[in-house]
Amino acid sequence: MVVRTKDIRVYLHNVAKNYMYLDVILKTLYNDFDVLFVQEPPWRTIRQAPSASNKEGDDIIGAPMHPEWLYMVRPPQNDQAPRVMAFVSKRLEKLRPSMRTDLIDHCDIFILSLFQGNDTYYLMNVYSDDDRTAILYLQDHVDELP
Repeated sequence: MVVRTKDIRVYLHNVAKNYMYLDVILKTLYNDFDVLFVQEPPWRTIRQAPSASNKEGDDIIGAPMHPEWLYMVRPPQNDQAPRVMAFVSKRLEKLRPSMRTDLIDHCDIFILSLFQGNDTYYLMNVYSDDDRTAILYLQDHVDELP
């Protein structure tokens, strides 16, 4: 399948930490969109993994997953749940989707790059809190963006 970057469909949504709602979005939109940018993803224990040190297993913490989507999220820092993440359709795997913390390393900004031939395409997901932290950061660093 040939992917034309002009045909990539992006969906952005603040799911307000609602696990079931995000799960429904992943199940119902995989044929309609190529990139899902999520703000305020749910972040909770999703299962237990076997553990040599804990007979009940170790907690695996994250957001819902779906086999049609590549799950992309910046690892939590200081036990703070992520506020932005992306799900990229596996149809776009040939475009080598990458999370680009080397361009901006901010907990409320997610830059996704897609590569096609010699061209690189960038998409950005921004969570805007009450203090406009990410927006002010972008304003101060706009000249550093590709």
